[in-house]
Amino acid sequence: MVRNVLCLWAATGALLVANQSVSRADILAGSFFDSRVLRLDDETGVELPGGISAGSAGLAFPAGVAVGPDGNIYVSSNLTGEVLYYDGATGAPLPSPHVGERDGLFATLPDNPPAEEGGDPLTAAPARLRFGPDGDLYVSDFGSPVVREFDGVTGDFLSDAATVSFVSAGIEFASNGDLLVGDFGAAMVMRFGGGGPQVWVPPGSAGLQTPGGLLTGYDDELLVSDLYGNQILRFDSSGQNGSQWAEIPPENMPPLPPGADPSGSNFPSDMAWGPDGNLMLAVLGLTNPLMGGANDRGAVLRFDPSGILQEEDSFTGLTPISSVAWIAAAGAIAGDYDGNGSVQEGDFDKWRLDFGKLVAPGSGADGNGNGIVDAADYTYWRDILSSLGSGAGAGAAAVPEPSAFVLWAWSALWLSNRRRRR
Repeated sequence: MVRNVLCLWAATGALLVANQSVSRADILAGSFFDSRVLRLDDETGVELPGGISAGSAGLAFPAGVAVGPDGNIYVSSNLTGEVLYYDGATGAPLPSPHVGERDGLFATLPDNPPAEEGGDPLTAAPARLRFGPDGDLYVSDFGSPVVREFDGVTGDFLSDAATVSFVSAGIEFASNGDLLVGDFGAAMVMRFGGGGPQVWVPPGSAGLQTPGGLLTGYDDELLVSDLYGNQILRFDSSGQNGSQWAEIPPENMPPLPPGADPSGSNFPSDMAWGPDGNLMLAVLGLTNPLMGGANDRGAVLRFDPSGILQEEDSFTGLTPISSVAWIAAAGAIAGDYDGNGSVQEGDFDKWRLDFGKLVAPGSGADGNGNGIVDAADYTYWRDILSSLGSGAGAGAAAVPEPSAFVLWAWSALWLSNRRRRR
């Protein structure tokens, strides 16, 4: 299926490495009750170095994870009301941008009003993280209806970017920069932009119960992970015409832990598009995720673009997986599209193979980081190859020319889009 994802940088807010294309990407998975972030090999699911260790920099219950434009890892510490950040290669806490603060502290959410009159203010419970098209960091709050905006470099609190009726959960950006917010208790999605706040996905549409995660795709279609509904729903670019995109039945995750209720929800949570164009889903577990008991079973699931479950990428034992994101794999080289460790003519074949595909921004043959493999990525690779060979008087003359192929491929994409729109 042809996907128009030129807006995906605004939608995901996470270039894997700023201004670089990488041939390989790792999975980041927030392990909730373990208070750590796993770094997993995309192909094998094996845990890799460079993750965030338990409790690092005061991390307590990571409810959201994102990779910033700087290539570093940002994590919401749900229990402490903070956003922490770590080196994208090592997972070590970075120096705080705030004078006198501990390493790893990027931002602190404002406290929420007391639960009752005269009581103490309540610590915020930061959840989903998204870098916006303006470069700022947006944070939803499971403890309030407000989405907070922070400066993406200094971590300074800027404003309340949006307020819903109950609890802010999943957040996402549309192609025009509008902010989409899942109202957890009201079973709907709100949209905030130049026209003011509006109900985008009406309450209960297509059976929606609890919008825990949001992700945009083809033509601004919106995918919503329904935490209690045990499904992923899809809505068109008007927020209407909802339908079930994928169901997450417990039998897809055998064997069940002892005592688990097979009729319950897996609690699908955060989502991200993978470098291969498939969707990665964080799953909290087979029982109530607030229990924290031995029946919890977290996982990362992979679905193809049509919503068919492909595989369970990782099983982490007795902890819910709250969030998922992508980051450049260690040793990735800019322009090395085929992942063989060098930039050479074989990368041209990889570019031809992936032309027109949706990928995680900055991965595979996506040299310019716009989320789709297009003609500009050929130029990116050609310039790198030419510069490498310039000293020896070679390179430029050896670069394949794709003009005929590009004309044919773009014609095919245009015709396919016309047929689909009709």
